[in-house]
Amino acid sequence: MRLEKLAPANTVEHGPYSLKQIRAPVLTGWLLWLFVQLTESPFFGLVVKSLQRKSGLPQVLSELVVPEQPTLFPNDAFAAPPAASNDEVDATEHNPQSRAQLAAASTRGSEGQQRSRRWPQAWSISDYHRAYVNGRTDPVAVAKKLNNNVAASERQQPPMRMLNAHDPNDVLRQAQQSASRWATKQPLSILDGIPFAVKDGFDAVPYPTTIGTAWASQGKGTGADAPPVAALRAAGAILIGKAGMHEIGLGITGLNTIHGTPRNPFDPSHHTGGSSSGVAALVASGICPIALGTDGGGSIRIPASFCGCVGLKETYGRCVPAAGPLSGVTYTVTAKGPITTCVADAAIMYAVMGNGGLSAEHARVGRVTIPQQLFGNSNGTGLSLQGKRIGWYNQWFRDADAPVVDACTSALHLLEKLGAEIVPVVVPELELVRVAHLATISTEMLSCTAEGAHSYQTRCRMGNDVRVSLATASYFTGADYLQALKIRTRAIIHMQRIMDRVDFLAAPTVPITAPAIRPETLAAGESNLTLTGLVMRFAQLANLTGQPSITVPVGQEASGLPIGMQLMGRPWAESALLQAAAALEAILPSLRQPAAAFDNLTE
Repeated sequence: MRLEKLAPANTVEHGPYSLKQIRAPVLTGWLLWLFVQLTESPFFGLVVKSLQRKSGLPQVLSELVVPEQPTLFPNDAFAAPPAASNDEVDATEHNPQSRAQLAAASTRGSEGQQRSRRWPQAWSISDYHRAYVNGRTDPVAVAKKLNNNVAASERQQPPMRMLNAHDPNDVLRQAQQSASRWATKQPLSILDGIPFAVKDGFDAVPYPTTIGTAWASQGKGTGADAPPVAALRAAGAILIGKAGMHEIGLGITGLNTIHGTPRNPFDPSHHTGGSSSGVAALVASGICPIALGTDGGGSIRIPASFCGCVGLKETYGRCVPAAGPLSGVTYTVTAKGPITTCVADAAIMYAVMGNGGLSAEHARVGRVTIPQQLFGNSNGTGLSLQGKRIGWYNQWFRDADAPVVDACTSALHLLEKLGAEIVPVVVPELELVRVAHLATISTEMLSCTAEGAHSYQTRCRMGNDVRVSLATASYFTGADYLQALKIRTRAIIHMQRIMDRVDFLAAPTVPITAPAIRPETLAAGESNLTLTGLVMRFAQLANLTGQPSITVPVGQEASGLPIGMQLMGRPWAESALLQAAAALEAILPSLRQPAAAFDNLTE
C-alpha cells in the first residue's frame, strides 16, 4: 500500500470539493435484526474492511500521512479568548438572575422584529413575562394549561411523544413558588415562571437520566441538577420534564423504539431530527418557549432546522459534561446549547448558562459576553451588519436540495441588505473532516457506553440501529483515532485562516427538510447510513473544530416543512453570532403555523 503524504495545512488554501456521499442499504425489521447478529459476531471482521472502504474510511484514516500533531480538545488549539468589546457586556462574574436581566436589557425594542419571525401562539420569554407583569395570567394558570396541553399532545393520533418524563404535580409545585414571588412583586428575573424542558441527557431533579435508553438510569432519579439546569432554575424557570431523544444520542432522526419517537409539529408524519428531538418538538409546538439540548454532530442544529426553531451550538468547553450516567458523551465534540422560538430567547439562555460548572482554573474558556444591543432600537431602526464579512463556499453551500439552496441564498441576500459583505472562501479537505468526525464521535461514544456495549444482556435492551452503530464503531483502532485528531488540527488551521478573513461562515443547516417517518420503523428501528451522512453534511465541521454555530429558520418548502441556515463563528464569539442572527431574523418573513400547535397563554 502506497501512502500519500499531505502538505502542511498552513500551505493548503484550496482544493477540489469532494465530499463523499455514503451509499448503504436501508435496513429495518428482520433484515436489521439479521445485520445486528452479523455485526456482533466474530465473522463481521471478514467483511468490515470492504464496507469501510466503500464508506471512504481507510482512504483517509490509513492511507494518508498527516504531518500535524493531534489535537484532543479543540479549545487547546484556539487562540486566546478575546476580551469583551465596546459593544458587549461582560456577564461572566454575575449570577444567573442578573445575567438574565442583562441579556433581557439587550433585547429591548425588539418586540416588533421578533413578532415578524414567529407564527401565532409561538410565545417567547418576553410574551410570558409581559403576561405576568400585566396580571393577564400567572405561572400556576400557565402550568395547568401546559399540563393539559402535554396530555392533549399524547391523545393526538399519532401521539407526539415529545417528553420521556413529565410530572404534572412537580410542574405545579414550581409554578406555585413562582406565583408567590410574582404576588409579592419579587420575581427572580425575566425567566421567573418560564417553562423549559431539557434533553434526557442532562441530570435534572426529580427525573432519572435515561439518555433515551432502557438501561442507563436503572430507574433511579438523579441527586442534583446539571449546572446549566441549575442556572436556569436559579433564575426562576420552571422545568417541565425530560425531552425525548435518539437513543444515546446516536442518530439524526429522533427515532426511538424504547421511549417512542417524537413527531415534528409542522407535520407529525415527519421526523424532528436528532438527537435533541423532543427538545425541538416541544419548542416548535408551543408547549414551552425554551429548551436545552446538546450537539455532538448537529444534534441541536439539525432538529432546530427541521422544526423551524433557533438553535445555538456553543463553543466547545462552555460547560462541564451534561450527562449523568454517561458523563463523557462525547469527550471532544459535544457542546450544550438552547433551542428556542427566537434569537432573543437563545441569547437569554446562553447568558444564564454560560460557563456553567466551570471553575477558575479553566483559563482558556472565553468570557460570557452579551451584545449591548441585540436588536433594533425602540424607534424601529434595524440593526446594521455594516462592516461584517460572511464567508460563502459556493460548491459546499449549493450541495443541498433546491428549496434549501433557494431559501438560504435568499437569506444571504438579506444579510447583504443589512450591510454585510459576502466573501467567497474555500474550506479545504471537507472529506477528511467527514471521516475524522465519524471516527472521533464513534470511538468516544463506544468508550462512554462500555457498560452497555460490552454486556449482551444490556445490548438486548437497545434499539437495533444503536447496536449496529456501536458494533461498527468497535472496528476503529487507536491509530484511526489519532489520525482523526491530526485531521482535527488541520481543520482548525484551515478555519482559523478563513476566520481571519471573515466574521462568519454561512451554510445551510441541513441539505434536506425533515424526512418522513416510515411507520414500520417505529417498533422495528431503522439503520440508514446514507440519510445519516446526508443530514450531517453541514454540521460536523463545527463539532470537529469546536466553533460555535447558530441556525435560524429562513423559509419553508412547499409542504410547509421548515428550512434553516447556519452561521459559524469564531471561538467564544457567541455574542457576535447572536447579533448577526438577530439582525437576519428581524427581516425574514414569518413561518406558517405548525400543524400541531399548543397555547399556554391565550384564554
